[in-house]
Amino acid sequence: MQWFKLHNDIIHDPKLKVLAFEDRWHFVALMCLQNDGTLDEPEDILPELIAQCLGIHGPDLDSLKERLIRVRLIDDDWRPRNWDKRQVSSDATNAERQKRYREKQRDRKLSNGSNAVTVTDRALPEEEVEKEKELISGRELRFDQFWSLYPKKTAKPAAKKAYNKIKDKEHVDICAHLKKRVWPTDRQFIPYAATFINNRRWEDELEPQAKREEEHYV
Repeated sequence: MQWFKLHNDIIHDPKLKVLAFEDRWHFVALMCLQNDGTLDEPEDILPELIAQCLGIHGPDLDSLKERLIRVRLIDDDWRPRNWDKRQVSSDATNAERQKRYREKQRDRKLSNGSNAVTVTDRALPEEEVEKEKELISGRELRFDQFWSLYPKKTAKPAAKKAYNKIKDKEHVDICAHLKKRVWPTDRQFIPYAATFINNRRWEDELEPQAKREEEHYV
């Protein structure tokens, strides 16, 4: 969730006082849309996006725009006036947070194999997109290597979710451990891969095979 500054003098603003209560809320909603980047969308789809967010359409939406423009709360592009002045220097930090959020959303879509793009997505420079793809590809390859070494191939989605939380440098230690570990012959005594990862079982001390006893896992 992204935040923006809403100053407490809003309750004393004469421009807002002349508006009906629902229009005051609509103005706050427009500030949210300004903050999340929706108002930066192309003009041909912007009215539809605003209508969906505010829940009003057609003539009612046009009337709202006229009322807010008349009291000089927004400009002709639906943008709240004096936005930059109100948000001051924290805008740069907020913009960076928004960028990181969108990058995480895009990363999640790519990792799930989805190519879908929403209207709030922002195009990144090609070199950054390639870096993202390389990171995701590398993570996928590391998990595939782990999965090929792990003896109990059950509940793969849960295993992948757990594996994506580990640090890249821990991958080598995990694989080295799996190549040396002696597992019980009965599969029911082998923990699920997600349990192995979440409990950091690769840090277990390895015992000589002759001394090992079958371990019971939930």
